[in-house]
Amino acid sequence: MSSSLKMDTDVAYQVLNDLKVYNQEKVPAFKEKIMNRVNQTGDHWEANSFKQYDSIWRDLSRYEQYQVDALETLIQKLQKEIDQWEETARQLGG
Repeated sequence: MSSSLKMDTDVAYQVLNDLKVYNQEKVPAFKEKIMNRVNQTGDHWEANSFKQYDSIWRDLSRYEQYQVDALETLIQKLQKEIDQWEETARQLGG
């Protein structure tokens, strides 16, 4: 069994762009929409159960921010890897 290294940078760029769009556009839009709904719900729901609901939502929002940060780290690592593959290809004349 032989081992080899390869990367289709065109495919990697497509993945990278999809991740960027998701992280920069889709996540914030979804979060804004949900926060508006939560705030609207709070305007029409006064009870201890809403405080519990709101607390759970706030916890989820903090976890979501962790995911956004992790996705940004993944984006940066993929970009660095693509750059390294392309630089190696240039050095090898490919």
